[in-house]
Amino acid sequence: MIGVLVTLVATGVWGSGSSSTATPPATLPVPTEVAATSLYRAVSKIALHELGPADPGQKGSRLVYLHLFPAQSVLIRTGATPDLQEYRSPYLEFNLYDNPLGKAWRLRTAESDVFRLLRALYTSGLPIYNVQLVGWFPVSNGKTVKNSKVLVALMDYFTAESIPWKRWGREHEAQVWKMLTYKSVDPRFG
Repeated sequence: MIGVLVTLVATGVWGSGSSSTATPPATLPVPTEVAATSLYRAVSKIALHELGPADPGQKGSRLVYLHLFPAQSVLIRTGATPDLQEYRSPYLEFNLYDNPLGKAWRLRTAESDVFRLLRALYTSGLPIYNVQLVGWFPVSNGKTVKNSKVLVALMDYFTAESIPWKRWGREHEAQVWKMLTYKSVDPRFG
């Protein structure tokens, strides 16, 4: 009898309040091998779809610039790490939407953009490592209005790997925003 109880506790079936219906740990999908030009097109297509069209009165899309860098680890972790040769770290610049309700709502809209881009990239099955996003917005210096970088967001692979992207929806945007490896917002924007 004691042996059965020890086995049940050791395997996690009984004890410590866990149940067999516990959610599985978050992991990113195993990436498929993709040629460099195909990967660029795939990331561009995802970004164009997630960002949508430019503001009314502007032509084209909100995507300004895309570059795929070789993957480099920004954090030192112990344990299994992916083969970095097949991974790429996207760097995306895009125009941010204005929101007529003011700075706080502009920032919430930007957080939504960041969440949607990250979720789409990390669930795509592409070999995505770290992702850096840069948002542009017209700001005034008192005399002129100039398009400036007002938002920078970086998500590292290991943090992304801990997020259950497929189970998280828009209600988790603020939580992902807090989990970013690095973020910076110009106070003139939000």
